[in-house]
Amino acid sequence: MARTPAFIILAGLCCSVFFCARGAFISVSVIAGILISCSWILLCTERITPDWMPCLLIILILTLIISLFCVLRIDRKIYLPSSLNTTGKIIMSRPWGKRSAILLSTGHGKFVYYVNHSEAPPEGSKVKIDGALFDFKRSDSAGGFDEYLYWRSKGAVKKIIPIRMETLAGPSGISYWRNFIRSRIAQNLPARMSGYMLALTVGERDGALAELHRNAGTVHLLSISGFHVGILAAFVSMLFRRGICRIVSLSVVLWLYILLAGAPHGGVRAALMLQIYLLGLLIGKPSSAFNSVSAAGVILIICNPWCFFDIGWRLSMIAALFLSAAGTLIRRSWFSALCVSLLLWLVTAPQVAWAFKEVPVAGILINAFAIPFFSLIFPAVFLFSLPSVIGIPFGYSIAEAFEYLLKIWEIFSQTAIRLFPWSISYTFPLLLISSVLMGIAAAYASGVSRNKILLPAAIFPLFLLLFA
Repeated sequence: MARTPAFIILAGLCCSVFFCARGAFISVSVIAGILISCSWILLCTERITPDWMPCLLIILILTLIISLFCVLRIDRKIYLPSSLNTTGKIIMSRPWGKRSAILLSTGHGKFVYYVNHSEAPPEGSKVKIDGALFDFKRSDSAGGFDEYLYWRSKGAVKKIIPIRMETLAGPSGISYWRNFIRSRIAQNLPARMSGYMLALTVGERDGALAELHRNAGTVHLLSISGFHVGILAAFVSMLFRRGICRIVSLSVVLWLYILLAGAPHGGVRAALMLQIYLLGLLIGKPSSAFNSVSAAGVILIICNPWCFFDIGWRLSMIAALFLSAAGTLIRRSWFSALCVSLLLWLVTAPQVAWAFKEVPVAGILINAFAIPFFSLIFPAVFLFSLPSVIGIPFGYSIAEAFEYLLKIWEIFSQTAIRLFPWSISYTFPLLLISSVLMGIAAAYASGVSRNKILLPAAIFPLFLLLFA
């Protein structure tokens, strides 16, 4: 309780949200979450301190209140007419097969509609729409794509089929700058540099580049997450001295970057984690990384309980929790860092295999080199792309020359794929290994001594198997 109170709340909250979304009664869902929290407290407690009772009550009451709040939102019935005539703002536009998926925010809630690429208004546009409302499709099989859960995790409540649509105004505010930067990058950079710059700045994936990284098991490098936020934080920290000026400057730059990138779940989680840590420094009580990640996860679920079912959120949280728990090992030596990279692959493999049907074995080797390589490459991509983006003479030639270094990485990843051409599908043993490793990491971060860590590590898979 003393070291990781936020993780205890997060574990119970995830359990409550899962059961409620699967049709359990509200009371059953909340009680299940509290029992999970109590179980973890009992498993990880080695000695009783004099003030244990107030701490226990605070944690359990918070778990009860937050879980009840979230499951009530999930269980809430949405009553809307069969058709709607309203105005709204396009807050997301992304490729969806041969069409574009548009997420529209209105006074009645958020809705999704699909249009041809040529008919999709720019992100941030204000539109007037008249159309019929329909429910999202549910998955017919376990592991199949569930349109309902996917779009609910994005905040959408219904799907709308437009009958008439009119664009009232163009993008404004942060959406204007996102579109402006997107167009400058696409027009002034060669293919590879353009793809990486789009991913780094506005959080948009180039299709060909995403496929390349997906085959190599490194597609997470194209998603704004703790890795990218960490690079930005390191750069900003070098510009300012220690003190309140550094904390304020880093916070401002951090959230501007997250807004510019479209506020993806992984990026928001990383930003919240860093912000919690910075606030702890400001008041003189820095939180542990593991507890900060857990607190960020709790905040995100409170904002949108359906984000628990987003694969990006789950992968981001699992990876961040495991890495924050193993942080001391990473700093010991290169060999320890490589071992943690291998273990991280095993921890996240079931989620990747479940979502994408398989996970490439070559990703074990490639990811061991990808993180240190791209921690240097990403800042270089930004710096070498900037002259061409802002229109400096010979800027395009500079960016084009840097493409050869990116080509070297592609050759390395393709060679690794040819050497290790196998893939692993989602299996029960893979899930079991992942669960045990995650249990060991969570127990270690919770302060359990090494000679007693096997008990919570053995019980932890039973918790996760509830979600299998």
